[in-house]
Amino acid sequence: MVQAGLRKFGVVAVTALAAATMIAGPAEAETTAAGCVVTGATDAATASLRSGGLTVDAEGLYPYQQYLAGATGQAATAALVGVEDEVFGHLPSDAGLPAKLRRGLIGFTPDYAAQALVAVVTPDYTDTARLQAALDTARVSLGAGAPALRVQTGCFGADTLADAERIIRGYAWRPAGSRFAFAYDLNPVDSKLYVTVDARQEKAAAALAGLLGDRGVVTLGELSRMGRLNDGEPHFGGAGIRKGYSSNTASNTCTSGFLLRDYDFSHAGITTAGHCFIGGAAIYSSTQYYGQSITPPTGEYPATDVMLIYSANETYDNVIHVDPCSPCTRTVNAKSYVVPGSAVCLSGMVTKAICSVIITGEDVTMCDGYGCTYGLLRGYRNGNTIVRAGDSGGPVYIRNGSTTASAVGTIVGGSGGRTSTSTTVYIQPYDTIEAALGRWIATS
Repeated sequence: MVQAGLRKFGVVAVTALAAATMIAGPAEAETTAAGCVVTGATDAATASLRSGGLTVDAEGLYPYQQYLAGATGQAATAALVGVEDEVFGHLPSDAGLPAKLRRGLIGFTPDYAAQALVAVVTPDYTDTARLQAALDTARVSLGAGAPALRVQTGCFGADTLADAERIIRGYAWRPAGSRFAFAYDLNPVDSKLYVTVDARQEKAAAALAGLLGDRGVVTLGELSRMGRLNDGEPHFGGAGIRKGYSSNTASNTCTSGFLLRDYDFSHAGITTAGHCFIGGAAIYSSTQYYGQSITPPTGEYPATDVMLIYSANETYDNVIHVDPCSPCTRTVNAKSYVVPGSAVCLSGMVTKAICSVIITGEDVTMCDGYGCTYGLLRGYRNGNTIVRAGDSGGPVYIRNGSTTASAVGTIVGGSGGRTSTSTTVYIQPYDTIEAALGRWIATS
């Protein structure tokens, strides 16, 4: 078990995967439909939108992104969650990609050029009229100034994409006995699976690229697992924590998350990332005793990257540290599902609070030598460093009032940047945290 750190993927594109290194030729995929790419969300489109000397606002967003972070944009992405549940039926975050694809929904994405939000469906989905009607109703309810909400048909069908995921999770492209790290998710912009493979595994990456063909984009990257400090009672989320006592606040290794309660209100505790500690460890915030680390009764790491910290002699509160923002703490009063295009805040021990991080992926899978963690979210903010080593377990939230927050999930890893810093964050959604620990995130 790795005791500390941010799971790290520093992405370097594989620009030339030689055919000689591939273990199979490109897979035969269905012919993609014309106009199946959300062109206003591509890298080329966003690069064009940034041209002309545009500058970012105080929270690091370019003008073309700011419609997502405002109150109306956030209401719009929340409305998409409601539309998904209404039209496709609700699934938990860790239901798996095939189950989600069988409903006909590839996912949601912003269209920055059109200032819209797009629901991307599989080519075999037959109820686009109903879906568009639900989106139209949602937009009317949002009032003037709401972004356009529309349906677009994606590039690949459910079976084709599910087969591509089976290849990624299989062993045909990996050397016998290897346990190197990789991560992947489905990008609604072009309906392709994007895979990051350990930077030392170029041959394996080449083999995978050959097997996926035009259904996937494979890149190489570094991987490592990624506290404020001296947090007394009642214990808050966003505090630095470590195994064992230390008077050195710089010795904290991970971050606390959200207050959890039993369903009968009999016990409380606080979350952190499952990769941070072994079960039964005495956890401190510098000199302040926090409790004992407890592994989940179901969904133990790495299936879910979460654990509970609890002591009957300690007190905990549904408050999270959010400095250097003002106020310095927020009370958690709600929980939120999010979709690509939603803007969230992170609060890790090292990086502290940072907001306007745009959700860019869902149902993300991360794998390493310990196994795979499924059903994650991915966030990004224009190449800024948004997460660092020691932030793991920290709260991910939405500001829903002047002093309150809605829980989204917790930090479990990152990619891009350097060894201990990341430009992309990976998030364990709150519903899988609750399911794994058999407790609920407390709100008030």
